[in-house]
Amino acid sequence: MSENNRQVRGVLLAHFSQQLLLPNAVMAEVIGYREPRLSLGDTPKWYRGDILWRQFTTPIVRLDMDMTDMEDGKEQVGVRARIAVCYALDADPERPYIGFVTNSVPRLVHVDADNVRPDRHAEIPESIAKLVGAAVRVRDESALIPNMAAIEAEVLVLRS
Repeated sequence: MSENNRQVRGVLLAHFSQQLLLPNAVMAEVIGYREPRLSLGDTPKWYRGDILWRQFTTPIVRLDMDMTDMEDGKEQVGVRARIAVCYALDADPERPYIGFVTNSVPRLVHVDADNVRPDRHAEIPESIAKLVGAAVRVRDESALIPNMAAIEAEVLVLRS
């Protein structure tokens, strides 16, 4: 690896029909799955509801290209399902975290210019396009990089 080629520690989350790639630094904790409570009225499918974590209402988000596994609006999660709780970038003192459902324990990866490239063949549905920063290939696996600032802004709009 060259001196100009810096590595970043990342985390791959198995997130339903694809993976999410996040910097390891945004991960607060991975907790056992608990069903989010949807307290708002009509919401987009990507917003799954809230859980209470460390005394904070934490929104749970699903950035999935295929939501056909939902029954009565609920995910069909397996016994290994977890919630990856991440630090929010805006650091709203009322909601400092965002959660993503993951199908298993997240996997640590080293990310650098040699093993991550844009995924030019990915077709991101319009329903989640504004919440996705990029579609990439990590080694030979496809992943979405969430746009955390956009997710936070959209959650704030839903709550206002």
